[in-house]
Amino acid sequence: MQIIINGEVRLIDQVQTLGQLLDCLEQDLDYCAVALNEAFVPKARYDSTPVKEMDSIEIVAPQAGG
Repeated sequence: MQIIINGEVRLIDQVQTLGQLLDCLEQDLDYCAVALNEAFVPKARYDSTPVKEMDSIEIVAPQAGG
């Protein structure tokens, strides 16, 4: 399925939930925030939030600097 991740269209196979997608991307869940179709998703809901074709997902992690 095609999913838009941080503005880039990516082909991702075998994921049904946001939690599975983040595992597939090897994302460190302790240091990120995620929005699905411009709506913030709490970490407690990652495993129950479905991901569909052409969903837009933004993964934001803190950056050093100031």
